Amino acid sequence: MKNLFETNTIIASAGLVLATMSFISGLQVVKRDNIFGAMAATLHRLNGYLSCLAYVILATMSLSSPGGTRMWPVIGWITGIVLIVGKVLCVRNPKLYKYGSRLGLLLFIAWLFIIYKHIVT
Repeated sequence: MKNLFETNTIIASAGLVLATMSFISGLQVVKRDNIFGAMAATLHRLNGYLSCLAYVILATMSLSSPGGTRMWPVIGWITGIVLIVGKVLCVRNPKLYKYGSRLGLLLFIAWLFIIYKHIVT
């Protein structure tokens, strides 16, 4: 029987919460209120950094499992990193800025998939 409090499940759950908060605060940043917008931008960056850290930790834990490294998990984790980097580059480009919320939604869906894969059964 597996332990109820497995580390990867807890990290994946925290990453989903952080990604959700980052997505919501990112939508608030688009509104560009002067006072709340600056605070939301700071929260959005902090949540983004922490969710990326959780993503890298989960990828490292997954790829360093005793069963060895297989091709599809490596492709999946690299695709997620490419999605994260693509969103950051998209948001920093003024011509592509409007697509940032769509890529943020894709990141949220990626976290839902990560939660599905790391749920203790």
